[in-house]
Amino acid sequence: MARRNNLGLKGVRPSGKNLSHPNSCESYSARITLFHKEIYLGVHPTPEVAGEAWDRKACEIRDNIRPKDLNFPERYEEYMADLKNTRKKILEP
Repeated sequence: MARRNNLGLKGVRPSGKNLSHPNSCESYSARITLFHKEIYLGVHPTPEVAGEAWDRKACEIRDNIRPKDLNFPERYEEYMADLKNTRKKILEP
């Protein structure tokens, strides 16, 4: 699993000025690694939103993800329910 950084969140790093949110001085990018390749998850206005993006992608691509491996373990059930609903919509005729 990814290690936590000085922000305290896995897969999150500062990425500079946030031009889409003028009141904010920074934006944060989220990235996750799969098979030694880094997957870019976008730029987000806060570290918490970037951490949630990492959590959601981790639940999607890792079959045996445990709640304690997430940035926000208390949201594990929510992430899995959203993922199940998304997969169900994709598979519907």
